[in-house]
Amino acid sequence: MSRLPWDIYFLHLANQVALRGTCPRRMVGAVFVGTDNEVLSTGYNGAPRGVQHCKHEQVPVIPCTAVPNHVNMDGATEIAPTQYRTTGTDKNGNCITAVHAELNAIHNAARLGIPLRGSTAYITVAPCRACFYALIQCGVQRVVYMETNPYYDFTTAPELPPTLSFAVYPLEQVMELASIAQLAMFTANGGYKNTGGGA
Repeated sequence: MSRLPWDIYFLHLANQVALRGTCPRRMVGAVFVGTDNEVLSTGYNGAPRGVQHCKHEQVPVIPCTAVPNHVNMDGATEIAPTQYRTTGTDKNGNCITAVHAELNAIHNAARLGIPLRGSTAYITVAPCRACFYALIQCGVQRVVYMETNPYYDFTTAPELPPTLSFAVYPLEQVMELASIAQLAMFTANGGYKNTGGGA
């Protein structure tokens, strides 16, 4: 019977962890795995413990009263168009409430006293610069992800430590391999059953 490769298994798990995310802008999951393929910590992007979940709504911006209207070329006064901004974001549109999945997993491990040195980080989206530095600081040896980060490519960073390796598996490949393995198990066992056995 064909089993899922470990990388695909843990990326699939990270994808499931992402479903717990509380930020509606983007759901990201992270799973930290030890050298014996044991899950050390998980995290998803969202608000810190006890903090209200992210809320992003379009609200009108109150116009400046000093220049409430626009005068067109004919000298006629026009009402300025209503502008909107998204609540819960900074001026660049980034969420100001959510903690990234990687950092939440690191914080969860630290809270429980679980060391991450030598671990592999499985993340649904490649880390941003701050999370990349945090991964280096905790001694992560390998980063595996499904989707590139459109804002930062850590794989070309000059500060990439020579001891850190990485691998990319596109989401479609992860889901396809997971589906093939699930179908093979289902077919081989005549339906879903407890197949017994260990890891």
